[in-house]
Amino acid sequence: MYFPLVVLMFILLVNFFPLKRIQTWMIGLFMGIWIFSWSGFRLNAVREWRYDSATKNTFDLIRNNPKEVIKIGVDWHFLPVMKFYARYRDSRVQVASIEENNSYEKFDWLYFYDREVIPNSNWQLVQEDERGQKLFRRK
Repeated sequence: MYFPLVVLMFILLVNFFPLKRIQTWMIGLFMGIWIFSWSGFRLNAVREWRYDSATKNTFDLIRNNPKEVIKIGVDWHFLPVMKFYARYRDSRVQVASIEENNSYEKFDWLYFYDREVIPNSNWQLVQEDERGQKLFRRK
């Protein structure tokens, strides 16, 4: 939704009705519709990046692992932010793209977004949420 165009249409519509009561009612109606039109309304993530809202918590879960080096294979969606967390929060964590490696066997953890492929029986599903994020750990 292109917000400036919606605001312009709203201002023209309000000016079309001269009565103050109708204008107040329309402002309330417009604001209600606008807020509910964003069904994914959240304070911790913008709509376009809502899939990335749980990445920090997922990284914290992974880094609680006692291993000296933790290798995580991630989808391209999470690659930049996971590399950021690995660099600035825990140097033991090594992050690589699943697409570039073509093999799950190099990793201790796998973090997907909306992927139908499920690794073989050597992997345990640790977490899955309504946004399609899946976290697997090697058994």
